[in-house]
Amino acid sequence: MSKKLVDAPPTQRFLHCEYTPFPGDPQPVQTDVVLYGRLAAKIFTDQLEPKIVQAWCYDDMTWVSWSNWQVLTVVDILPLILAALLILGGF
Repeated sequence: MSKKLVDAPPTQRFLHCEYTPFPGDPQPVQTDVVLYGRLAAKIFTDQLEPKIVQAWCYDDMTWVSWSNWQVLTVVDILPLILAALLILGGF
């Protein structure tokens, strides 16, 4: 059985995302997404190994989804802050 090498599609787009899981977090979580054509994307997070995910197209848009885990430290005041956000409609 012979193996064939296939050239990777050229890089099409780059996207940089930053978010804070809770209000007032000092350091945002950062993620970089690199799209290779309309077939695949490579996800780079600041804490995990890079991973390749399949992209899909709908009409003229390319979609990518992924999941990752984030370890959070919960302090005594945090549930009160979240409750206030939910009551005020902040989420």
